[in-house]
Amino acid sequence: MTTELILRGPIYKPLWISVGVDVAAGFAVAEVVEAVKQRLRQFLAPIAPAVGQVRVGSAAQMGLLFGPSPNAAARGWPLRTPVSARVLLAEAARVPGVTSVADVLLAEGTRAPSAVIEMTGLELPRVLGISVVAGEQLSIAALRGDVGGAPPAVPGSLLPVPIIPETC
Repeated sequence: MTTELILRGPIYKPLWISVGVDVAAGFAVAEVVEAVKQRLRQFLAPIAPAVGQVRVGSAAQMGLLFGPSPNAAARGWPLRTPVSARVLLAEAARVPGVTSVADVLLAEGTRAPSAVIEMTGLELPRVLGISVVAGEQLSIAALRGDVGGAPPAVPGSLLPVPIIPETC
């Protein structure tokens, strides 16, 4: 009798996120914007932070009704859990200094924005770009850098060209 073991890594779904927030008086806009970006990146991280770091704003710590289960939050983004713009909105609203969130735009790869990005099988979210601004959020097209209907540039699709340095 023999056994064959096949290991397969996850499939990362590229996500673009644009958030508009209102910042409370007495808080620095730049610090709140960075805190929202960090919180969303940590919330969507496929792997939990290193030992000794606390996962900021996880549902497990807050005892929240909506969000990943406590055990899943300790290990990273749970498999087969869709990414919802409304859940990201709620997570952004929990950052100290945010009085309200104008809206959250969420898009997968080159697709149009949608309210929910489904994750099936071994799919996990990968944030390609995130914009957090005070006021109204940027459009997904502006975030991607779409110019005049040209296809967006996807990180990692560039071809390095060797350059021979001049010698003295």
